[in-house]
Amino acid sequence: MKTCVSRYPALLAGLLTAAMTCLANAVERADEVAGGRIEALTEEGGRVRAVAPTEAGAEPTHAVAHFNASPIDFTASVLEDGGYFELGLAVAASSTNRVSIDPDENGDVRGFLSPFFAGAWRKGAYFIEGKRGGFDGLSLGATLWHDEQWVLDLLAVHGAGTYSFRFDDDDRPAGTTRRDEELLERLSVFASTGLRLRRYAESSLLQVSAVADWENGHGTLLGAHIGRQWQIGNWNTQFLVGARHASSALADFAWGVDEDEATERFGAHRMSGIAFAEMELGISRAVGKKWILSSRLSGRRFEDSLVESPLITRSGFATLDTAVSYVF
Repeated sequence: MKTCVSRYPALLAGLLTAAMTCLANAVERADEVAGGRIEALTEEGGRVRAVAPTEAGAEPTHAVAHFNASPIDFTASVLEDGGYFELGLAVAASSTNRVSIDPDENGDVRGFLSPFFAGAWRKGAYFIEGKRGGFDGLSLGATLWHDEQWVLDLLAVHGAGTYSFRFDDDDRPAGTTRRDEELLERLSVFASTGLRLRRYAESSLLQVSAVADWENGHGTLLGAHIGRQWQIGNWNTQFLVGARHASSALADFAWGVDEDEATERFGAHRMSGIAFAEMELGISRAVGKKWILSSRLSGRRFEDSLVESPLITRSGFATLDTAVSYVF
């Protein structure tokens, strides 16, 4: 649920600093070689030590660099302590694939206003993430291991799913019962625990994840995603694409209908495991010291077997939204 403005400028600034440092070192070394001023090279504990001459009677100075060090620590900015809080309002249009309470509205593009709040905080190895955008949902966890490019996180409490409801309970279409409404409005959010492995590079991200529902034993969700970002003028552009697989227990929890839930309109149906692809294209820019303007196009495409559920009308959906948010 977070715009990508806060993370990547720090990363790009780190890249620029590293590049300038390498360039300065290269120039200094070239000057030393040209002047014949390098007296000795020694290797001590995996480091290379260049000893430069000094004025008579003065102590020599040493320039020290790691012998096999990675040129850039891509994960440094990701693992920094600190956080942010974001409060905003989005205007969205969505072509949902779920059945509407009014059959005449199935497949319609729906517009709505969506207030939201988001944030992320880290202290040492521990973090809380509730970002707008992306596919990760709300997570409380800890970093188990990392190096310059890879980060392995434990998602101790990970929440994902959807919940929908109606404000106009009295405006019930003819032939629709309260049990029909309760079925369409049921909670499909699940709490889970799992692992997430990420690889960071200059402008790209690779992620694999696996979580299991511990609240009600509703199965597992596996995922693999890649992402890339570009800076176009003052706009930060981000593209994410990936795929997930929901186990049969999880798919049945989200889209199945149990015997005791079945109604005359929605018959009982048991789901099997299902795979789906998902993507998101987002742009954002600062419009003030604390204000962010952003827009996202996101969508999912499921296996055709999803349409066998009486709660589903088609195998895919898309959402377009534009938001203004204030970052604390």
